[in-house]
Amino acid sequence: MISCSTGTNEEVRNEAIQSAKINSLTKPIQFDTLVDFTVISLINTSDYPSSANETLMCVDWSLSKEQVKSIIQSAQLIDGHQWHYLFSHLPCQAKGQITQNQQTFEFAINGGSWMTIGNSDSTIMLGLFDKKYDSLFLDGAWEEADEY
Repeated sequence: MISCSTGTNEEVRNEAIQSAKINSLTKPIQFDTLVDFTVISLINTSDYPSSANETLMCVDWSLSKEQVKSIIQSAQLIDGHQWHYLFSHLPCQAKGQITQNQQTFEFAINGGSWMTIGNSDSTIMLGLFDKKYDSLFLDGAWEEADEY
């Protein structure tokens, strides 16, 4: 005879608690643009691998910590398809570290209006579509109207 036992309520409760502990330990920590953060370091570079061979375009391009914070707060999540087709990939970058909820994240903002933010757990890609930031970048996101 085969018997199925679900265990006592206490055993079921303990298993649920243990499962929740494991999930909280393995759940990736992801940056959230809607939660406050602090820019702790920033350098402007021209070393992103790009099809644009000319790095002189980067000489006068830079972002401040205040601009970085505003840009990140206004950016939208993008996928690989959007990143590839809607944004220029320029050698100019603003890179550094930000902290959020006692976690440190690396960021890189490309002069083509896109960025990555990540840590050892996860990385997100963001794009800036808001035209009010166009003056801060060397090129903005492509729009269908640009084709005509």
